[in-house]
This record gives sequence, C-alpha cells and structure tokens, in this order.
Amino acid sequence: MFSGVIALLFKNMLVQAVKEVGKAQDDVSIPTEPSTSKPHKKHKSNKQQPIAPKVPSPAPSTQHTIPSPTNDPIPDADKDSLKFQELMDLCTRLSNKVLDLESEVIDLKTSFTRKIKKIEDIVHKL
Repeated sequence: MFSGVIALLFKNMLVQAVKEVGKAQDDVSIPTEPSTSKPHKKHKSNKQQPIAPKVPSPAPSTQHTIPSPTNDPIPDADKDSLKFQELMDLCTRLSNKVLDLESEVIDLKTSFTRKIKKIEDIVHKL
C-alpha cells in the first residue's frame, strides 16, 4: 500500500546478481546520508522500517509450466467489427434523437411562452 512517503533505495536493498545470492552479507555497509539526486521527504515518525530478508528466487521448474490453451475459439474479427459498427451507428442515432428532442423542447417552450404572454395580455385588458 502506498503511504505517500518516498523511501530511498540503497545498494543493499537492490536485487543481487545470481552468483552473489548464496553469499553471506554480514559486511554490508548502510549509507547514512541519502542520495542528493532526488528530493527527499522526511519521515513523520522515528520508527525504523524493518529490512526485508533477501530470498533467492527459485529456478523455474518444468513441472509447474502452464499449458497454453489451444482449443479456445478465436473470436471472429469480422463479427466483432460488425458489432462495433452497429453499436457506433446506434450511438449516433441516439445522440441525434437527443438533439432533436432538445430542439423540440426549446420550440415548445417558446410557443407556450408566446401563448402565455397572449393570454396575460388578454387578462390584463379585462
């Protein structure tokens, strides 16, 4: 989980080369000053972070290889393309319909506003 704190990596935190994996690392020195190549955020707590032990990655075993599926049906690209085009056409038609309906609403609103104004004028004359 990301806590928003930048933790700088030291040489002893990087993955070791394959020939060095089995060697003891008792004589590793830990630098006390951070690198000046990147900005440094100070930690808010004085609690030291535990250093994770270095575990060599196991060599890949032939027993655990995952077979690739060969009998899966391959989707027909032409059918997918047609479905996509149909969806795009439907989306375009629906969008145009929305614009037409909005235009109708504006026309109706204008028409009713005129009629209401006419009726108000008639009532005002009475």
